[in-house]
Amino acid sequence: MSPGPAKPPIGDSAQAFSTRTTSSGHNRPVLEHYLVIAVIGVAAIVALTSVGAKLGVAPPLVLIGVGIALSLLPFVPDIRIPSDVILIGLLPPLLYASAVSVPVVEFRRDMAAVGALAVILVVGSSVLLGVVVHLFLPEVPLPICVALGAVVAPTDAVATTIVKRLGVSPRVVTMLDGESLFNDATALVLLRATTAGGAVGLSLIDITVEFVVSAVVAALVGGLVGWLALTLRQAIVAPAPNTAISFITPFVAYVPAEELGASGLVAVVVAGLVSNLMAPHRLDTRHRLNEEANWKTAQFLLEGVVFLIMGLQLKTLVGDVVEAGDSVPLAIGLGGLCIAGSVVIRAVFVAILAFALDRRAHRKVRRRKRWETASDAVGVDLKDPQSWSPDDASAIRLAEPTPPLPSGLATVARHQRRWRRQFAHLLSGRSTTGHPQERQLSRWKTAVQRYLADVDYLTREPLGAKESVLLVWAGMRGVVTLAAGQTLAGKAVQDDLLILIAFVVAAGSMLIQGSTLAWLAKVLKLTGQDSSRPGEAAALNQQLGQAALSLLDDPDLRQASGEPYDLRVLGLVSLGVHIAQPGGLDQLEQPSASPDSKTSDFTVEDIDFVPDMVAAAGPEATARWADLVNQIRHRGDPDDPDPADAALPPLSEADRLRQYRELRLLTLHAMREALLEARSLGTYSHRTLADALAILDADEISLELKLDVSSQE
Repeated sequence: MSPGPAKPPIGDSAQAFSTRTTSSGHNRPVLEHYLVIAVIGVAAIVALTSVGAKLGVAPPLVLIGVGIALSLLPFVPDIRIPSDVILIGLLPPLLYASAVSVPVVEFRRDMAAVGALAVILVVGSSVLLGVVVHLFLPEVPLPICVALGAVVAPTDAVATTIVKRLGVSPRVVTMLDGESLFNDATALVLLRATTAGGAVGLSLIDITVEFVVSAVVAALVGGLVGWLALTLRQAIVAPAPNTAISFITPFVAYVPAEELGASGLVAVVVAGLVSNLMAPHRLDTRHRLNEEANWKTAQFLLEGVVFLIMGLQLKTLVGDVVEAGDSVPLAIGLGGLCIAGSVVIRAVFVAILAFALDRRAHRKVRRRKRWETASDAVGVDLKDPQSWSPDDASAIRLAEPTPPLPSGLATVARHQRRWRRQFAHLLSGRSTTGHPQERQLSRWKTAVQRYLADVDYLTREPLGAKESVLLVWAGMRGVVTLAAGQTLAGKAVQDDLLILIAFVVAAGSMLIQGSTLAWLAKVLKLTGQDSSRPGEAAALNQQLGQAALSLLDDPDLRQASGEPYDLRVLGLVSLGVHIAQPGGLDQLEQPSASPDSKTSDFTVEDIDFVPDMVAAAGPEATARWADLVNQIRHRGDPDDPDPADAALPPLSEADRLRQYRELRLLTLHAMREALLEARSLGTYSHRTLADALAILDADEISLELKLDVSSQE
C-alpha cells in the first residue's frame, strides 16, 4: 500500500480553499481549519502577553520562545509563511501605527541622527557584514552576501516597546523609534538593488541613484496619500467609517509607491507622520480617540502574530537546510558572527554619532549665549520673541558677537557681513523678498523660539556614554530580517543556508539582547526618568487658560445662532477658566453671596465644569467656589459687578446650560490650538503635551455628548 501524498505545510496558499474529508465522511473546507488556528493563535497571544507582563518579560520574547518550543514538537506541522504576507500584509500597518504615535517634535530635533542610523548605518553594516559572510562562503556571489547583510542590518521596533516601559530617556526612545521606522525601507531598497545588481551587473552609482529616487518618490506619494486621507476623513462624520479609512491608508500608500518602483514602506511612514502632525488640527476628537484605540488593538494582534510565527518557522527552516545538504552549525556560527559584528559596527557608529551630536549641541549653546549677550546689551527679553518689535529684532541680530574666524575664511566672513546687512535691511521694514515685513518678522520670531526650545532640549537630554551604550544594545533584529531573508530563496546557491542565517540573527539578537536590555538599563541607572520638567504642566495650563480668556474677551464672539452670549454665562465660563489656573482660587477676591441668589434655579450641581483642584483643596475651597458661582448667577463680571446686569433678560435653565456648554466647547478648541502651537515650537515635553491634550479631549467629548443629548430633547 503506497503512502498518501505528503501533507503540505501550513501557509501553502495553493491549498487554502481546498477541501478535506473528515472521519464522518463529510467534506469541510480547509478554511475552517485555518479559522480554528486563528482563534487559538489570538487566545495564545493574549495569554502569553499577560504571562510575560506578570513575569516582567517583554511579550515578544515570550512569543518567540514559545513559538520555537512548539515548532520542535513532533506533532506540529511545518509552517512556512510567504515573505509577502509579512512585508505587504503585516509590516505596512505596523509601521503606520508607529508613525502616527511617534512624538513629532522630538523626531524633528533628531532627524539628522535618525537619518544617519536608518541610512548610513544600514548601508555600512550591509556592506561590511556581506564581506565577512563572503569570506566564509566564497561560492556565494558578493552582491548576494551584501544582500544578506541588508537583510540582517535593520533593527526592530520591539526595542522601543521595552525601553518605553523602563522609563528611559525620551531622546533614546525617539531615536530608536525613528530608526526602526525608516531602516526597514533602507534595507529592503538595498536588498532589491543588490540582488538585481548581482543578476544584471548594476554599478554602485546605479544602486545609489535607484535608492535616492526610490526614497524621494515614496516620500511624495506618502505625503499626498496622508493629506488626501485626512481630507476625506474630515468630511466623514461617523467614527466607524472614519477609522476604516485610516485602516486602509497604509496600503493605499504602499501599493502606488511600489508600482512606481519606489519604497512602499517609506510612503507608509510618511503618510503616518502626516496624519500624526495634522490630525489634531483637522479631525474630530471622537474620531482621533476611536482611531487610536482601534489601532492599538490591531497593533497588539499583528505584533503577536508576527513574533509567534517567527518562532514557529524554526523547524521548517532547519529542515530545508538539512535537506539541501548544508551545515546547520555553520548557519548558527555565521548567525552569531553577524550578531557580534553588527553590535561592534553599531557601537563604533554610535560613538561617532554621539560625538557629532555633542559638538552640535555645544555650537547651539554657544550661539544662544551670544544671543543672550546681544539681548542684554539692547535691553530685550530673549525668552519672549513674540514681544519684539522690528527695531528690537534688528538690534539683537546686529549686536550679536561674531566669533573670530581664521584668516583662511575671509570669504566666509565677507558673506556673513553681507548677510547681516541684508537681515538688518529686512527687519527695518523694507522687504527684500516681496512678502509683508510683518510676516517675515513673525516667521523669524517663531524660528527663534523653536531654536531656543531645541537648545534647552539638547542640554536637558544629552546623548552621553550611558545612553549610547543602551542605544547600541537596543539595536536588535526582528521580523523584517526574517521576512526579507525569505526573499533570498532562488537567488543563489545555498539559499536555504542564507535564510537560516537570517533567522538565527533575528531570533538570537531578539532573545539575547532583548532579554538583557532591561537589566542593562537598570545597571546604567537610566530607568524611571520623568520626561517632564518641574512646573511645566502649570506653565502650559496657564498658557492654555490665557488662550481661552482671549477668546472670551473677543467682542465679536457669538453663538451658533448668531446671537451674543448671555453675560452671566460668559462670566461663569470666565470664572471657571480663572480658577483652573495655578493659584487661581486665591487670586480672585472672595465675594459675598447675592441676596437674591436663593431664588435662582441655576445651582452648582448644574455646572459641568467644577475643577478637580477645587474639590481636592478641601471643604473651604469648595465653599469659596460656591460663593463665586452664586455671585455670577445674576452678574456679568464677578470683578466688576454692575447693577444694570440685574436687568438682563431671564434665561431658561435649558438655554443657559446650552450656552454654557457651547461656550465651554469653544474655549476648549482655543486651548487645543494653543497647545498645538506650543507643540510646534517644542517649548514643552511630549509627555506634558500629551497629558494636557488627553484632558482637553475628555472634556470636549463629555460636552459634545451633552450637547447632542440636549439638542434631541
